[in-house]
Amino acid sequence: MIGEKTQEKAFRWGMLSLVALFAGSSCTKVLNQEAVGTNASSEGAAAGTKENTAPVVEELSDSEGKAELRRSARAATLAAIKPYPAKDIVTGDEVSCHINAEGQVRCWGDGTSGKLGQGERNRNNYGSDGSTPVRGLPAISISGKTEQITTSAEGLMDYSCALMQSGSGSGLECWGFVIVPDQGSVKSISAGSGLNSLENPENLPVAVAAGSLHICALRAAGDVLCWGLDNYGLLGVGTSTTNTILVGAAKVVDLGTDAVAQSIVTGSMHSCVLLSDGGIKCWGYNAVGQLGLGDADNRGDTIEEMGDALAKVSLGRDAPKALSVSAGGFHSCAILADGSIKCWGLNKFGQLGLGDTEDRGDGPDEMGENLLAVDLGRYRFATSISAGYDHTCAILDNGRVKCWGGNDYGQLGLDHTKSIGDEESEMGPDLPYVFLGAERTAKSISAGDRHTCAILDDDSVKCWGRNDKGQLGQGHTNNIGDEEGEMAALSAIEF
Repeated sequence: MIGEKTQEKAFRWGMLSLVALFAGSSCTKVLNQEAVGTNASSEGAAAGTKENTAPVVEELSDSEGKAELRRSARAATLAAIKPYPAKDIVTGDEVSCHINAEGQVRCWGDGTSGKLGQGERNRNNYGSDGSTPVRGLPAISISGKTEQITTSAEGLMDYSCALMQSGSGSGLECWGFVIVPDQGSVKSISAGSGLNSLENPENLPVAVAAGSLHICALRAAGDVLCWGLDNYGLLGVGTSTTNTILVGAAKVVDLGTDAVAQSIVTGSMHSCVLLSDGGIKCWGYNAVGQLGLGDADNRGDTIEEMGDALAKVSLGRDAPKALSVSAGGFHSCAILADGSIKCWGLNKFGQLGLGDTEDRGDGPDEMGENLLAVDLGRYRFATSISAGYDHTCAILDNGRVKCWGGNDYGQLGLDHTKSIGDEESEMGPDLPYVFLGAERTAKSISAGDRHTCAILDDDSVKCWGRNDKGQLGQGHTNNIGDEEGEMAALSAIEF
C-alpha cells in the first residue's frame, strides 16, 4: 500500500508537471528553486560531499515535456549571465576587496604597499590578527560611489583601482605601487590623491582590469585603453619596450573592423576582451597558449598583429558564442552560450579542468573542436567563472560552487591540498561542491592568488585558501580549506 504522504507527494509533482507542460517557463522557476533547496540540504552536509542528488526536474520522466522544461529553465538562466567577472568581490595578490550596497570599498590582507587604501602612514595588514580586524575597517576614502574594484596580480606593480560614479560622471583612481604620471615611475600613492585617474565625460570608463604589469579600461563606446609596462605586447598597441606608458598617453587597442568590446579582463601578463558578437580576442604574453591561438607567440608587440589580423579564439566550428570570459595567472576561461566552460593556457595543476596537465592553445590542433568543455556534472552548467593564479572556480546553475586546479593552500575549499583536474575521474560528479554552509549558495565568486572569496545568497562573504597576510579576513594567518572540517567551521567575515 502506498502511504498517504507518498500519494500526496506524487499527486503534487504530477500536477506541477502538468501545469509546467502547459504554462512553459512560468513553473520552471518554482521547480528549480525547490530543486536547489533539495540539493543544498542533501549534498551540503559536509565539505567534500559529492553530487548525489539531481534537481527534482531531472528526476522526472524523460518525456518531451520535461526536456522542454529543462531547456526553458536553462535558457532563462543563461540569459541572465553577465559578460564580465564579479565586480563586488575581488581577490588579487594577498588581498581581498569588497563593495557593499552603498558603494563603499574595503580591502584586507597585505597592506605593505598601500593597496588596502588606508593612507600613506598606515601600511598594516588587516585581517591577520586581533589588533587589525576587518570589522570596523574604514571604507577607502575616494570620491563617488564605487561601481567596480580591481586589484593587481603578483608582479612589479602592487596596487588597487576603483571605478567610480560621481555627480560629474565616472572616473578611475588607483593607489598602492602604481605608475605616477608626473614621473613615469612606479611609486607609492594613496587613495584620494587624484593621481593616475582616468576621466573623460565624452567616453566614460565602464570597466577596469588590473594585471601584474599593466592596467586596461573599457570605455562606454566599446573601445579599450591599456597603460603600464610596454613589454610582450601587453598594451596591444604594436610595440614592445621596457618603457612605461602613462594613462594620459594610452592608445586605443585596435580590435579590428567594427569590433565592439563588452568586457575586458587581464591575467598576469595578458588581456582578453569579449566582443559584442560573442567572439573573444586576447593579446600579450603567450608562452603557454593563454591567448588561445594555437601557438606560443606573443601578440600586440608588432602593429601587424592587431586589428583584423588578431584572430578570435577558436572554441569550435559550431560552438555557441561566448557569454563571459575570465583571465587567470597564465590561463583563460570562457562560458559559452550553452553554459559550458572551455579553458586554455597553462595547465600545470589541472586548472583547465580536463583531467591532465597538458597545456592547451600553444600548439596546433589544440583549440576549436579539439578543446573539450569542462565536465561540471550531469545537467549542470555554469553561470559565473573566475580564473585565479593557478586555479579556477565556477558558480553553477544551482548556485553552488565548484573549483579545480592548484590546491596547495586549500584554495579549492575541499579540506585537503591535492590538486584537482590534473588526473582522470576528478571532474564531473567526482568533483565535490565547495561547502559554503547549510543550504547556502553563492552570488559572486573571485579566484585570486591561491585564495578564493565568495558573496553568498545572504550577502555574507566567505574566503578560503592562502592566508599568510590575513587575506581571508579571519583575524589570523592560518590557511583555511586545507584540512578536514575547516570549511564547515568557516565563519563569514565581520565588517
